[in-house]
Amino acid sequence: MKTNLLVASLLVAIIGSASAELNLELPETFKPSGTIAPPVAETIDFTSLGVKRLRAVRKRSNVVEDPELSNWIQGLGRKLVAQTGQSSSPFYFVIVRNDDVNAYATQGGLIVINSGLILRSDSESELAAVVAHETAHVTQRHIDRMIEQAKRNSVGTTAAMLAGLIVGSQDPTAGQAIVTSALAVDAHQSLTFSRAAETEADREGLRILANAGFNPQGMPAFLRKLADGVDPRYADISRYLSSHPMSNQRFNDVGERAARYGRYNGRENSDFFYYREKLRQLTRSAAQVENTPASIQKYASAQQFLQQGAAHQAIQTLQNPGNKMPEVVLLANAYNQVRQYQQTIQLVQPHLARSPAEERLIIPMAEALAGLNRTEEAWKLMAAVRLNEQTSLELLESRQSIASQARKLGQAYYSIAERNIRIGEYANAITQLKLALKQPELTPHERQDIEQAIYRAERFKKP
Repeated sequence: MKTNLLVASLLVAIIGSASAELNLELPETFKPSGTIAPPVAETIDFTSLGVKRLRAVRKRSNVVEDPELSNWIQGLGRKLVAQTGQSSSPFYFVIVRNDDVNAYATQGGLIVINSGLILRSDSESELAAVVAHETAHVTQRHIDRMIEQAKRNSVGTTAAMLAGLIVGSQDPTAGQAIVTSALAVDAHQSLTFSRAAETEADREGLRILANAGFNPQGMPAFLRKLADGVDPRYADISRYLSSHPMSNQRFNDVGERAARYGRYNGRENSDFFYYREKLRQLTRSAAQVENTPASIQKYASAQQFLQQGAAHQAIQTLQNPGNKMPEVVLLANAYNQVRQYQQTIQLVQPHLARSPAEERLIIPMAEALAGLNRTEEAWKLMAAVRLNEQTSLELLESRQSIASQARKLGQAYYSIAERNIRIGEYANAITQLKLALKQPELTPHERQDIEQAIYRAERFKKP
């Protein structure tokens, strides 16, 4: 831990030594240079660093690929981004299995949220406050501005810093070793710089949070937990504080600014507690969660049964889900586990009619249809899903399985390839795509999609 903290301090020192103050005026929106024609199946910015960063995280980190949780965190992120004035820029939000209370942003709009942060948030507004803060780091171009400042430093220091960033994106250990060698810096100046950046991210993040309809008090509430240091659930916050320096001035500034937004008249999203509980079960976390409504207890027990493979007990525990979508999804998956496919169809069909694009409903519905040998219907439902960069790997795996059952071998290969593309396995993806093109049942439109995917994979494969 001491080594990690030293490395973090040194990296901040390198990028901050040129100036002790950060201009808090809002800069112009950063726009990646250059684009190419998007493929038919999806819209992707090939020049976006975010795509590369996202794929690296999905390949090397333990990303939560559950479609329900993935779509939820993306939806929360989109609400925040809509208030930045940069909603046309690419942003990507992912949850990783990591019990540390932390989140971080990278160039290209990738924001990574640790499961530990979600499990220790007591409301969606608290979680959204941290995500808004990280979103502000992106919109205010803090990393880009730090690199620009670093270029004004001595050539040796700049080269070491940039090399560390590049190598660290591929091998974190090697990257840390290079950064550690650049010692000639002024730590006090770097800390002042970092606090100024945090202040800007707090202020802009708070504006984003409030305008998106979340409780602005979520930000000071979360910071208060970190500042108090008395809650045992926050004993592992050292990593968060090492990258997000805390001070009384910062805490007071956030509290005063949050109060200016006046009384909050909205309602907290109660589904947050369902998602938090599902995440706790999926990650098998020992984290203590508090403020869980009594209405969630049955769901929590049923989710635990389902994760243990005891689907019958899950069904018995959660017999009447009502209109709560997380309960519907849980029960549908439990029915499928025990091959009660007709019950799944009866349960999901009315909800899917109202929300036809919901991945979390499409997957159990398609799998139930396939389980009843209604493979053409299952494939038609799955084929209608429009793929995008953050399509869950679970959906692509289900898509491959159903395509195989429906004897759509070209689409089965294509599904495997799309999964490989999203984790940066381009050589394997190209092999699968070329096999897909050999299948005679492909339509001209499907063949065009596959050819576009080959072009996409070959472009990213280039160093």
